[in-house]
Amino acid sequence: MRVATPPLYETVIIRSTAQAHALARALQNEEDFGRYIKKIRFEGAYADSVSKIVSKAPNITDFCFTLTVWSDASVRGLTRALRMVNPARVILTLAPAKAIKNVKHAELLAQLCSSIPTWSNLRIFCFPSSDSRTRRYVRMTEDEINPGIVTALAASQTLEYVSLWRPYFGQTVPEPITVLGSSSSIKRINWHYGLYPPEPPSSLLAALGPSLRSRIEFIRPTTGSKIAPHAPSHPAEADTSL
Repeated sequence: MRVATPPLYETVIIRSTAQAHALARALQNEEDFGRYIKKIRFEGAYADSVSKIVSKAPNITDFCFTLTVWSDASVRGLTRALRMVNPARVILTLAPAKAIKNVKHAELLAQLCSSIPTWSNLRIFCFPSSDSRTRRYVRMTEDEINPGIVTALAASQTLEYVSLWRPYFGQTVPEPITVLGSSSSIKRINWHYGLYPPEPPSSLLAALGPSLRSRIEFIRPTTGSKIAPHAPSHPAEADTSL
């Protein structure tokens, strides 16, 4: 910590409890380094270490974390962190193969939905770039599984860009899209979809209507590519690192 330069701390990725504990201890000893942290990604709950880290990092602009927490996880630190931060961009990552429903997940989800409307700096929100199995032959995306997030996003007064992944098209407008479209602050919805069909059906485009359609950008991956967490369709979203 003593010999590194400040730019090394701008982007932090925590992938284990040991890493979270180590960074929390380091920031306790060298508090000045915390102010250099701008982008941070937590790939787990990591108990109280998360809030200890965030409390020493007042300049976080990009906050990336997962709602995939197991029933034995301690989410106290992460829920505290959600109350502490005021990020410009939030990214949900690591959607589980099978949808998770437990008390700890519900606690974390409730805090996220409560925090979103209070974040006065929030401009960009990105849903996970994959879906989860809810029943044997049924797969759903995060915005479908947890519609409370969508409701909270629509209530934000500052949110401008939302990125979501929906691998399929229906003939009608999905409820999450309708709810997001009710927001007066959201300027763009990036709708990532699968390789097939190559274009949205005309019935869906007609159902969207001119006003909502003008705010949606349909983004299709090239063959063999992987969907990015969000699309750099706007200068504010051009930096996809984290």
